Amino acid sequence: EDTLSFYLPKFAAMEQFRVKRYIPGGEERFDEHVDVVNYASAKRALAFLFYLNENDGSTVFTTKPYTIEPKDGTVLVAGGSNSIGPQPWVEIYDPSIDTWTTVSRMNDARVFHTATLLQDGNVLIIGGQSPTDSLKTAEIFDVDSGTWKRVRRMRYKRDFHTATLLQDGKVLVVGGAKDEVAHKSAEVYDPVDDTWTLTSSMMMTRGLHTATLIDDGRVMVVGGRGNEELGMIEVEFFNPVERTWIEGPELNRSRVGHTATLLNNGNLIVVGGGSADYEIFDPKQDEWVERGPIEQNRRDHTATLLKNGNVLVTGGGETDNSAEFYDTNTRKWEPCLLYTSDAADE
Repeated sequence: EDTLSFYLPKFAAMEQFRVKRYIPGGEERFDEHVDVVNYASAKRALAFLFYLNENDGSTVFTTKPYTIEPKDGTVLVAGGSNSIGPQPWVEIYDPSIDTWTTVSRMNDARVFHTATLLQDGNVLIIGGQSPTDSLKTAEIFDVDSGTWKRVRRMRYKRDFHTATLLQDGKVLVVGGAKDEVAHKSAEVYDPVDDTWTLTSSMMMTRGLHTATLIDDGRVMVVGGRGNEELGMIEVEFFNPVERTWIEGPELNRSRVGHTATLLNNGNLIVVGGGSADYEIFDPKQDEWVERGPIEQNRRDHTATLLKNGNVLVTGGGETDNSAEFYDTNTRKWEPCLLYTSDAADE
């Protein structure tokens, strides 16, 4: 049995339900996962959650073991790892009927990959680690047929990278590692033509970073880690028109395993990453305009933009079930209460 948690914004509370899941072949359950839309902490990326309906810019949020903000869409969980190693298993969760369904497996077993919801509603899986090596393979899940299709391979093997959907429907893949060595290359995938195009490399070698599309069309790459153990303070921007990189204002502290969430006003809030604080970047001013403490030192957590514009942060702290939210009106952090419903005992 696993636990499924729902956040109730009206009551600022987490409600927890216990659900039973079947894994094909008796395999162990997926161990960890990350927020896909915000690419929160690839280090925890053992499975990825997506909405398989139209993407309205909102995010799926996750905590251990599964947490979703239900809409009218279903949720895809692909890949991950157990005690044996990376797996190809894929399941779909339908929140409207509280049911998990096993679908066709991926062509490659993988972990530490990325997954991107494309403009046509299909899901692109890129890179990661296989049981024996880093991967350059990619495949697309067709939501209508429930099947996987291989697409052209990347130029480089990657894991702990990011994949960001651009405004024109193409996907920017940045950094990561190949054979445990971080690199700074970048390439763009066109799902219409099924082609990869190398673009100029980042200024810094990095993986475990975040890469967020901001309203003016640029992609903002924040923090992460190079080939050293320490986090990074460097920030850079990708211009998709000129396909060039420029240096951005540095973070106030180094961060790795952080989250980066685009707010409704177009600002970017960066939370945690080995620290108990946050900072906010204003793209119009091209500077960091706000910073302050949060409740706990968090890393490898998740952050979700709620429909009311607030940001829910879960997990990654001193306690596994901790959660707090940033109120964009008061600009203050508030704790969330954790409730266990009667359904957990069924």
